Amino acid sequence: MLNGIKQLLYGQGYTIKGVQRILKEKGASFVVDLGKGDLNAMNILIEKKCAEQESESVPAKPKKIAFGLLGFMKNEGESTLGTINNYRDKTDKALLQEVLFELIECKRILDKAR
Repeated sequence: MLNGIKQLLYGQGYTIKGVQRILKEKGASFVVDLGKGDLNAMNILIEKKCAEQESESVPAKPKKIAFGLLGFMKNEGESTLGTINNYRDKTDKALLQEVLFELIECKRILDKAR
């Protein structure tokens, strides 16, 4: 089981909360199989992660963002004429911020591997 948890944390980049969620949803036997190198368990995990990323990649409606990275996305007063453009700009910024956080996480994982 420890090998499975190690694979999730270091191999797949999950957080401790993510591993806890997988244990709750899939059960301990899934994590044990993952630790043994079961390809079926690995494929299920990869498909689930890809599906989550696809659903999160395009926001369905505008999100209210109080503060963003370095304060670039503070709430701004929106006029009725420029609402669509402001929405597009804010969603673009939100998507860019998500990508930036993913890149930072990738860098952290690579630094740990060195």
